[in-house]
Amino acid sequence: MGLGLQPRTPPGPHLMAKKARNLFWNKVFNNDRVSLFTASATNQVHVDVKREEVGPALNVFNGLAGVQIALHANSTLWKEQIDHQEKARAVSFWERWLPGSPRVGMTERPFRSLFDYLKFLSNFQPVYVVREGRYLGIYRYPTFFDYYSAEDPQGETKAGDLVPLAPDPADFGLHTTFCWHDARLSEYFTLENRVNCQQPPGAEFAVAAFTLGLMEELEEAEAFVNRFNWNFLAKLRRAAVENGLAAAVGGIRVGALAREVLAIAEQGLQKRRLNEESFLRPLWERLERGACPADEVRIAFAQAGIDGILRNYRL
Repeated sequence: MGLGLQPRTPPGPHLMAKKARNLFWNKVFNNDRVSLFTASATNQVHVDVKREEVGPALNVFNGLAGVQIALHANSTLWKEQIDHQEKARAVSFWERWLPGSPRVGMTERPFRSLFDYLKFLSNFQPVYVVREGRYLGIYRYPTFFDYYSAEDPQGETKAGDLVPLAPDPADFGLHTTFCWHDARLSEYFTLENRVNCQQPPGAEFAVAAFTLGLMEELEEAEAFVNRFNWNFLAKLRRAAVENGLAAAVGGIRVGALAREVLAIAEQGLQKRRLNEESFLRPLWERLERGACPADEVRIAFAQAGIDGILRNYRL
């Protein structure tokens, strides 16, 4: 899966892990496209975040989704053929699963604080809670706030029976996992950076180093993001999914922005004096070539076919 997707086996319900968590989605969200994720392998990174850093960190990593995708796009080969429409197909699966939903992809707006973010999440429809290993649906409530403040809340069993349910603070931690944004506060109280494809051999630590470096220079990274309109950043994200480092919006090329952001991340790592900035080298090389991993996979596939790809890119 060093290609960001399973390149040979198409997605399908028969490949879904037989877990109640996974099997619940089709019923709750009323479509049968969750099996798309049986083909994807994203590179998700968790880093420590202080309470006062939550808002800025979410804004930085959601706002820089386009830059990150452009640098790390690596999911253009699947079903034994090249996807000529997108270089980061694994990223777009989220929107293909829940089209138009504000609970996937880049957040629809930046946040002023941790409280502002939690308020934002509490307005999403809840999904289920767990009691003694049993999954109880709470999706009959319009929002999590409605569930938690209900006078006599109830949960729904798999058989469809309603049972009394006492809300628990842990329910909100679980609820946050039902919002699949490019960056989110995890139930483990870490900043989870989720938008990047899996990386090819030789660049396995690039996403982790990039994420940590920006967290170390969070103020400077936030100042960079604040230079741009949120709508522009959302358009840049879409352009990067399709075109990688060749993406541009309104005459602004993502490669130029990526160079500035990468310098901020490198500076953050250098301050730690652990030589971690060496893990960013593959990203600098991509900028010099003007090519992300997906570009190289397209060329390699034309030369060696699927078998050659699997030999050279498997982890």
